[in-house]
Amino acid sequence: MTRSLIRGAFSVTFGVLLGLTGCAADMATLQKRLEPHYSAQRPEGPGPFPAILLVPGCGGVAPARVKTAEELMRQGYVVVFVDYLSARGLQAACRGEVSVDEVAQDIRAVSAHVQSLPYVRPGAVGVVGWSLGGGGVLASLVGTARDPQPPFRAAAAFYPVCRGLQPWKTHVPVLVLLAGLDDIAPPAPCQELGRSVGSTYPVEVRTYPEALHSFDMSDLPAKMPSRAFPGKTAGYHPEAAREASADVLAQFDRQLR
Repeated sequence: MTRSLIRGAFSVTFGVLLGLTGCAADMATLQKRLEPHYSAQRPEGPGPFPAILLVPGCGGVAPARVKTAEELMRQGYVVVFVDYLSARGLQAACRGEVSVDEVAQDIRAVSAHVQSLPYVRPGAVGVVGWSLGGGGVLASLVGTARDPQPPFRAAAAFYPVCRGLQPWKTHVPVLVLLAGLDDIAPPAPCQELGRSVGSTYPVEVRTYPEALHSFDMSDLPAKMPSRAFPGKTAGYHPEAAREASADVLAQFDRQLR
């Protein structure tokens, strides 16, 4: 699948959101400006369907993520990529070009828009992110306890960037999936974050001891030098990938169907 098809068929772009931060624009304004740039991929049939937002890592929408989107559509989900890179005219953001808080803002904006679509089941929106996108997912949870309707009903984050994130207080179920040998987004800050959230709220942190960063990307070898982070490593771990992906899908099925 070409990059242009990824952008056209599966992307949500947010160029119009540049310069809008925090209270500088209310949600209605964000939705109005977002809508002309919005695209979603949906299953066949009238719906309404549950929906899942996919938030890629700092390298953008990889072919493995497109496969994930296609599989979720086969399972009956509307799928939307939160393409925070195209929103800012970037090809990558692995050097701090985009913060987790900015990614979180985009997630919340697109979630509000998706929930307004007639073919999406009301309230049945989940989100899953990877690396920087996973950090954005966790950052977007902060403050959801004050929302009359949370931006999503279930969340998952693969090997997220957790350093500097604040604990959240929300009853949205969260699954955090970590790689024990990750030297790009080390698991320790996420494990500590999970302890800080505590047992009062439904967060589950799982660590796969022998896995590396990007362990669910089947187009990678078992171990390779990271292209984006010199001196670091990444690689596919089929057992961890199968278990983690099955658990994420099971959580979405429980919470969204």
